[in-house]
Amino acid sequence: MNIKYLPTLKENNSSLPKYIQIALLLEEFLKNNPQEKNSKFFTDRALAKHFKSTTVTIARSLNVLVEKNMLERRIGSGTFVCYSAANPQLKRRIGVFCHEVIAMDSIYIYPIMHAFNQYYLEQGYKLISFYCQPQEWLKLIKEFELDGVMILVPRDDFAEHIIKLRQQNYPAVSIGYAFPELAGIAFGTNHTEATCRAIDYLYDLGHRRIGLLTDSKFSSSSARVRGYNQAMWKHRLPTAPDWIISSGNFGRNVQQMKMEFTQVFNSPDRPTALLLDNVFDIFSVYQFAKLNGLQIPQDLTVIGFDDADFLEYIDPPLTVMGQDLHAISVSAACKLQNMIEQKDINNTESTVSPYKILERKSCIPIKQ
Repeated sequence: MNIKYLPTLKENNSSLPKYIQIALLLEEFLKNNPQEKNSKFFTDRALAKHFKSTTVTIARSLNVLVEKNMLERRIGSGTFVCYSAANPQLKRRIGVFCHEVIAMDSIYIYPIMHAFNQYYLEQGYKLISFYCQPQEWLKLIKEFELDGVMILVPRDDFAEHIIKLRQQNYPAVSIGYAFPELAGIAFGTNHTEATCRAIDYLYDLGHRRIGLLTDSKFSSSSARVRGYNQAMWKHRLPTAPDWIISSGNFGRNVQQMKMEFTQVFNSPDRPTALLLDNVFDIFSVYQFAKLNGLQIPQDLTVIGFDDADFLEYIDPPLTVMGQDLHAISVSAACKLQNMIEQKDINNTESTVSPYKILERKSCIPIKQ
């Protein structure tokens, strides 16, 4: 390996930091000039002289390639090649973009991230998570040289940004809501339709006054409110503005929720059934119901969205609209891999996963 064959940096107007430019050049050199595994790479000092840079900058450049499993730094021995041209997948990076802080204790996020990690670990890919907004996506893709991106639980207004990524040929899929305009790359459920199904189910049980406890910090919240209004209208059911109770935008405002709950459920024409946008609110609902002299499910039927093991063991166990998050996640991960590897990229088959009603003891027919 002779350093004289290594290209130098050319004067350009690149907005990328110098260490990234050097890392890109070194990566290209390794791809075009395959080396024996464990062969010695250029020293930091030699590279600094070659690129007219500092050893600190060179160290940062080499660390980028270490992250990609192309180089290995051995203390006291130097830098060695570990990139195998026969296994280029080792360099591939998947960016997980989320506009909310990823809470690993979430009954929704944890199964998704667990499935992603398991799938891509087997494929030799690396996952990098980002807390970011759509305006930052392109910059992050270029700066971290991402081969594909997974947009997690996107809001309604994110669809146009995902379309722009695809128009620029960046492999991208989303998971959380199956946007109709993103057929084939948006995986998840139709929250509006699922809410309609939940109200259909309650209607068949005889309920005519139905409320919704919504957590507006969730991306799915607005879709569920739409579904609630559509289904109530379809069945010609009465509605009242205070039957949609909000648990707060930033953290649950328990006192406010308690006050609204008490006001709604102490009225003579109170709802006989309640939908929960966030199943973690079930503890507050059960407490508020008890404080207001209501028994569940005799006086108030309750149904939630998404499932968790603990919901089977509360008293009474909660009926939910469940979805197979593992299957959704694996399908999305597989699609993104196929897009990166240029396989089956034009397949636009449905990516909508149906909800399944898991009946438990929190729902019973109402006595007319």
